[in-house]
Amino acid sequence: MLARTRLPRVAREVGSATRITLGPSSLRSSDVLAVQAELARAERGTVNTGVLHAGRSSGSNVRDLAQATAVERAKHFQIVANLMRTLGLSKLPTIAVLDGQATGIALGIGAHASACVVTERTRLSLPGPAFGFVPESFASYQLARLPGGLGAYLSLTGASLSGPELVELGLATHATESQAVHRIEAEVRGPTARCAPARSIGSLA
Repeated sequence: MLARTRLPRVAREVGSATRITLGPSSLRSSDVLAVQAELARAERGTVNTGVLHAGRSSGSNVRDLAQATAVERAKHFQIVANLMRTLGLSKLPTIAVLDGQATGIALGIGAHASACVVTERTRLSLPGPAFGFVPESFASYQLARLPGGLGAYLSLTGASLSGPELVELGLATHATESQAVHRIEAEVRGPTARCAPARSIGSLA
């Protein structure tokens, strides 16, 4: 079975923010459901910002998907799509932090969050085709609009993008140094914290 009944805990409250961590292990359906449950819990509560750490996230669990039936695989990808829809429609401001090697789902999380922060350590790729699966970016709208057919190239070859390249292409909104990532949570802890979606390159330190 791809999904488990008991959902893992992936979040903790940090002041008035909720910190949700994905990875570094591959994501199962239960992990994705856990993230969605934490976002829903945060939106119902007193938390005013969700901070999703998706750096070092290795996307869906390929071994599980290879052993699953076609119905189970479809169900898994539908669960991931539901998470992206939740991120895109949620009234809760969300900040996706991609600090390190990230693949697949991480791109969709960054694309649907209110803001996406990358660092000098960020390397993002879509290795799905190498394992016989479609690229699970969940950001096909954004990829299709990259210049020079770059979206198709990334999807078919698994080539990676650096943090500055993600910002330049509009796939991320902010860049900072990896040593300053912890400052993001510090900045959004207070009751007046806001998540600005402005596209800029600069340190949040």
